[in-house]
Order: sequence, then C-alpha cells, then structure tokens
Amino acid sequence: MVMVVAMMLPLIAPSARRIATASLWSRRHIAVGEFLLGYLAVWAVVGVVLLIPIAAIWPADPPTFAVVAALLLAAGWQTTRRRRILMRRCGSVGSVAVRGWAANRDCTAAGWRIGRLCVVACGPVMVAMALGHNIVLMFLLAAVLLGERTRGPNPARRAGRPREAWYLVVLAGSVIVLM
Repeated sequence: MVMVVAMMLPLIAPSARRIATASLWSRRHIAVGEFLLGYLAVWAVVGVVLLIPIAAIWPADPPTFAVVAALLLAAGWQTTRRRRILMRRCGSVGSVAVRGWAANRDCTAAGWRIGRLCVVACGPVMVAMALGHNIVLMFLLAAVLLGERTRGPNPARRAGRPREAWYLVVLAGSVIVLM
C-alpha cells in the first residue's frame, strides 16, 4: 500500500481536487478522505490477489527475468487502443451529492471507480513494481506515469504515445544490467 500511495496518489490528485471542489466547504476534507478510501480499497484488493501468487511462486525475491518480462508487457500495453480509451476516462469523477449519506456514498464510489480504471490502465506497470520492489524502479515508473499525464489538457493526446513504452523498454534493459 505504501507503494500505491507513493506512486498513484500524485496521479489522482486532480481527481481528488475535483471531489473537493464539488463538495460543500465544510466537508471537503471528509469528501477527499472518502474518495481516497474508495481508491485505496481497490488497490488493497488487487494487491492481496496479486501478491499471494507472487509469494507462492517466488518465496524469496522474484528473478530478474520476471521484472523484465513485466516491464516489456507493460510497454506493450502502453500503446494499445483499449488503454487509450481507459485513459480518456481517467480523472472523470462525475457528479457527487453534497449532503448526507449520498455524499459519502458518491465520494467513495468515485474513488472506487477511478481506482478500477487505474488498476486496468496502470496495472501492468504496478505488476512490474510489485515484482521489482526497488525504490529507484518505483521512482522511475512513477515518473513515466506522471509524465504521461502532464503533457497537456487533452487526454486523447496524452495516452497511447510510444514515448512511455520506449521508456519502459529502456528501463527493462537497465534492470537486466543493474540486477
């Protein structure tokens, strides 16, 4: 979960900001907390489902080839049409109620919805990170994902470019050399 917080929260900060501005002033912090709760709950479930088989297959550390293979698969996923479609939906929190239980439900549901999109769109990169467990790798993967989202306001132009895929291929080569 620490890895998810470090890598993914900077990516969803704009969505959390939209939740805060759509909420009443008096409950903005609560709304963001509920949004993050929904978002992190998705990653917690995926983390448990992912880490149990990894620990069963490789009780110590996963071999280098597994990290390299995950990075290469993530590079291939970066340029697919399906991911481009998912990336257009990233950050779309929709409308939320402003009062009562409906507001709590909507904020948590928005976090859950964005979390599901993130798992599918960024999951292959996170699998590589889960296999690698390296702070330098985490920083570089977070930079690749953040760089993809900060190139401009049009999500259709941000996603699916081969630049990030090439970064992941280069990173896979670096893992071979460094590990």
